[in-house]
Formats: sequence, C-alpha cells, structure tokens
Amino acid sequence: MSHRLNEVMEIADRVTVLRNGSCIGTYQRSDLTENELVRLMIGKSLGEFITKETVPIEEKPYFEVQDISVKGCFSNVSFKVHRGEIFGLAGLVGAGRSEIARGIFGITPVESGKILIDGKEVKIKNPKQAIANKIALLPEDRQGLGLLLEKSIAFNSTFAVPHKITNKWGVVSRKAEQELTSAYAKLLQTKCDSYEQRVNELSGGNQQKVSIAKWLSVEPDILILDEPTRGIDIGAKAEVYKLISQLAREGKCIILISSEQAEIIGLCDNVVVMYEGRMSGTLRREELQEEKVLMAAHNRKG
Repeated sequence: MSHRLNEVMEIADRVTVLRNGSCIGTYQRSDLTENELVRLMIGKSLGEFITKETVPIEEKPYFEVQDISVKGCFSNVSFKVHRGEIFGLAGLVGAGRSEIARGIFGITPVESGKILIDGKEVKIKNPKQAIANKIALLPEDRQGLGLLLEKSIAFNSTFAVPHKITNKWGVVSRKAEQELTSAYAKLLQTKCDSYEQRVNELSGGNQQKVSIAKWLSVEPDILILDEPTRGIDIGAKAEVYKLISQLAREGKCIILISSEQAEIIGLCDNVVVMYEGRMSGTLRREELQEEKVLMAAHNRKG
C-alpha cells in the first residue's frame, strides 16, 4: 500500500486504485504508465494539474534581494519577485536553496547584501521581524520545524498569530481559535475528526495543510514554500498546486523551492538555479525546460 508512484511502478505486479473511498479498478502494472496511474487516482494527468493559471503580474517588483550572502551557505544572490508571480529556486539538494529561505526569514540572517520590500530596505534578524514584514516560510521539514505534532490542529493553525485569538489579558478565546482554524481548514479542505485532533494522527498531506494554514494565518505578502509537496500523496499535491496558483492570483509573491522538475517547470514564471551556494542560471518561463534546469543545476553551459 503506497502513494509513492515510483515505488508502485518499480515493485508491484498488479495495482488497485482507490479514489474517494471507491475502487476505480485493478490493473497490470506493465499496462500502466505513471501518467495513466495519476489520471486514475485523481482524474487528471500530471500535466493538467501542475500548471499555473494565467494571472496578472505587477510590473514593479515588490520583493527584492541584492547580493545577499551567508558565509558557508550562499553568496551574492540577487533576484526580484513581483506580486502575482511564482518565482522558483531550483538546484540540487545542498545547493543553497533552503539556506536562502532561512536567511530571508531570519533563522540564519543574511550577513551582507540588501532585502527590499516595495522598494524600501528592511532589516530581518529573526523570524519575528520577518513576520512583521509580512514574510512567511513553510519549511521543508514540516514535522521537525513546521509543526508541534503532539498539539492539536487548532493550536498549530493559530499559534503564529496569538493576537488574533487572545483578549487584552492574553487569555485564549476558544471561539476565536476555532473560527480561525475552521476558516483555513475549509479553505485547504483539511480532513480531520475535529480541530482538537492531534496533528501526529493526520496523514502527511493533512499535516502539510495544517502547516500551510499556520502561515496563511499571518496574512503574508511574501510566501516562501520549501518543498511544499514532499512526502504527500498525489491528490494532496494537486490541491497544493491549486492553492499556490490561487495565492498568486490574489497578488502574493510566491517563492517556490522544489526538487521536482515538473513543479518548477509547470508552476514558475521565473527561476534562479543554484549550484554550491551560487547562482548558476536564470531562466524565464518560456525558457523552462528540464534539460536547461539540470544543466544549470550541475553548473554546465548548454
């Protein structure tokens, strides 16, 4: 039993597909391609749901980094992101992509260079300052960094915004907590028994939805998504892709970090490719091809 398609295609002899609690059918694995298996699972092919909607992108950049560096992690990184844009950071694992995200968010603050929001330089030395500047980071390790697994869905969905659920004496309003949790659970279609259910009892996809809810609750203008679909099933992936496009349509600046070439190519408007902590390539949407991304990821010129 698995939602990892590569495992199924490599190991199984026969495949039974379930969708929404119903059996779609049983097939010989040798008669299926991965794309056909995806279509059976969610009713669409890979190419149909890994596609960004056409949305207006503002001409003036809203978020910009200029020559930012953290010693031993990355150096002289520069890029601009416009409202409505999905901007990609690609490259091999360890190339510096996640380190850039942590630098922008103030976990390991940038040591040199500039961060600008709406044309004005901002100083970000910790996550609290990042959140104050309407920046949010969905980390790649949702269980280690994104969530408190022993706590409830309601707690995890709201603890980044205590001011929204507490009174002037700092006492949590259960009504406000439940209302805020409900709003994002409905938006993200989170499947759970109740909002008091512990997060460690949820599937990987629903855990990720709770982590996303936590960061949407801060109402960010700049949302950094680090491997947002890692370890979740194909149906949950489709929902995340739809959400990313929706957030771009609302005018958010989206920075997407992904090791999956299909996500980078299908969703992003512009991409910077990293190699050993340095920028090795910049690609516009019309230039995005798997070969070009891989060449830049290995610091090779085509």
